[in-house]
Amino acid sequence: MSASLTDLAIPQSILDTDLYKLTMQQAVLHHFPDTEGTYRFTNRNKGVLFSRQCIERFRTAVSHFTILFLTHTEREWLARTCPYLTPEYLSYLSSYRFKPEQVKIKYTPVTSDNLKGTVDIDVSGPWVETILWEVPLMACLSECYFQEVDTDWNYDNQDELAYSKGKTLLENNCAFSEFGTRRRRSFQTQVIVIEGLLRASKDLPGSGKFTGTSNVHLAHLYGLSPIGTIAHEWFMGVGALKGYEHANTKALRLWEEVYAGGQAPLISLTDTFTTESFIKDMLADPELAQRWACLRQDSGDPFAFGPRVQKMYRALGIPTNSRGLIYSDALTIDKCVDLKKASDELDFGYVSFGIGTFLTNDFRSPTTGEKSKALNIVIKLSSVAGKPCVKLSDDLNKTTGDLETVNLVKKIYDFCIFPPSHSKFDSTFHLILQRHTSEALYSTIMADVRALLKAKRQEARITHPYAAYNSSGQLKCTVCSTTIKHASAWEGHLGSKAHRTNIIRLREEEKRQQQAREQEQLPHREESHSPEPTRKRKPDDDESQSSNGSVEKKRKVEEPSKPPQASSSSFPQDFFSDPSRGPVPLSYSDDEDEEEEPASDKPAPAAAPASGVDEEYERFQRELLSSAVDPTEAYSRATIAAEPVLAPTQIQGFPPTTVDQAPEEPPQLTEEEIRQKREQEERELIMDKLLAEERAQEDADTRVQLMKTKLENLRRKREAAKANKQKDSR
Repeated sequence: MSASLTDLAIPQSILDTDLYKLTMQQAVLHHFPDTEGTYRFTNRNKGVLFSRQCIERFRTAVSHFTILFLTHTEREWLARTCPYLTPEYLSYLSSYRFKPEQVKIKYTPVTSDNLKGTVDIDVSGPWVETILWEVPLMACLSECYFQEVDTDWNYDNQDELAYSKGKTLLENNCAFSEFGTRRRRSFQTQVIVIEGLLRASKDLPGSGKFTGTSNVHLAHLYGLSPIGTIAHEWFMGVGALKGYEHANTKALRLWEEVYAGGQAPLISLTDTFTTESFIKDMLADPELAQRWACLRQDSGDPFAFGPRVQKMYRALGIPTNSRGLIYSDALTIDKCVDLKKASDELDFGYVSFGIGTFLTNDFRSPTTGEKSKALNIVIKLSSVAGKPCVKLSDDLNKTTGDLETVNLVKKIYDFCIFPPSHSKFDSTFHLILQRHTSEALYSTIMADVRALLKAKRQEARITHPYAAYNSSGQLKCTVCSTTIKHASAWEGHLGSKAHRTNIIRLREEEKRQQQAREQEQLPHREESHSPEPTRKRKPDDDESQSSNGSVEKKRKVEEPSKPPQASSSSFPQDFFSDPSRGPVPLSYSDDEDEEEEPASDKPAPAAAPASGVDEEYERFQRELLSSAVDPTEAYSRATIAAEPVLAPTQIQGFPPTTVDQAPEEPPQLTEEEIRQKREQEERELIMDKLLAEERAQEDADTRVQLMKTKLENLRRKREAAKANKQKDSR
């Protein structure tokens, strides 16, 4: 779908932008009217190149921004709809005109035919003027790209797609708004989306809510509420101008000075210098936290955001049902539905979703059926009054700004960010490489860096009984089933309270299993140790043997290998409570291990003549077996009776004990003590996490330093090769 040169991607109105640009412009006009500011473009997807025709179209469109101005009708509508915009500001906006000379666009070809390349965009001028360039510039560049570079798409079924998305959100009781101006496929796409969402809202009036759009111009055209919050650049600018220590609270208080009337909703981003630093600042200023009723999540793990904020409010004594959450980071419909369910369990009073690119740039190629991907581009405030501005974010890949200032802010807030699982390093370092090296050298350096990081990861593999690695190489604790984001955080995890608790549970479970196994094996052991039943002699044995020889010979040959059977004169069956403690049967064999000889048909060898001793022994044995003893008499003789005696309370050889003293019950804790104990445990968990993060940061800093050293060595080699080449040419 190619476009003619006359079809330029010029904004439809000066209000064809996001509401927060107007609210921030008013705040800058109030506090910093004479401050200079600069903005810089970043293409996060390094593999996406722009054509020369695309950039020329973009330049032409930017030069026509001068025709935009606030009409009288638009001003009156703003005054009614946004009463927090003062008459003084509306007068300033009415006189405002874009100045294309503030925008510098540089195209750098990287292909051999010079038809594809990268683009650099820098905006400089008074902050109060340059602040309005960001959104329309990004929307214009995106539309030019899909007019000239990626043209395999069309508008087929876009209205039904938008309707189905809105219907799913409404059916799941989601409140949502459209946030897709900056990276839209085109202005027409955004119009189709708005109309599809409105149609779904009319068809399902009783569930969910389509709250509005961030685009002020479309809100005016369709009678919607313009939706807006503070952007990162306000915190970035205030931090650079007023100091980064407690920059969050400084920025919010300055904002309150402009919007003190209470007509503007106080909704704050949390991740400019990471959500952890924002929470620390809020905990230090409970009154400020009480006034800001809604927080917006824009990076990091959205499912962890709600519990973290809930914990903060509980620590401040603020009920969560009076607070609100807004999610706006790379949302899809399924993600919104899952987040809604998770947030409802946290009992927040209001939850909403700002959905952007997934609504206004969700296309597929009609030729291949593959997704036609949107541009991943940003324009961020880079400096104010000559001071660098930075954004850390809860996502390392979204960190932007001067590297030294980034490290300074990290030290101020005494924290670090976990490197992502794929081990890409700071995006600022990517920018340094790209700005000071050629594309070929950049690719070579990155390949070397990745190889170095891979080797380092192999060297740093943890060998521990509870450590394991999954198929993607991520470290995991087998006890806690937790993924450890970096090897340097392993020791911190081992010392964490959660891990120690899981270890105790694991050992208790192993102990229970061992006891169960022993109980199962006990019957088998008793059975294996029970004596084998003796083989009874046949009554006709003696008679059969008497025909072949005397009875004495028979006894001498067979009795040593066969124990005698118990007679009627033995103890009663119930004499011993434990049969195993009964008398051991007599054995007439000198060798206990000797096995019984197998039966043979040969006659037994003749026995030697019996001696006098043998005959005397045989007579004694016959007398013993023939003497009949009354079982009752034998039992009574074997029983010893004694008077009962009380056991002493003090056992000799042991320290004195107080038998009658009842064990002391643990003291009952008050609600305040329980709360303090819980807070102490939470602080311990936080300290464990901070310790792990500090170790991870040290490791990340070491890797970055190695990369810098390698880059410097490559630069020197390149200069030396260049010098040698010039020397040879002479």
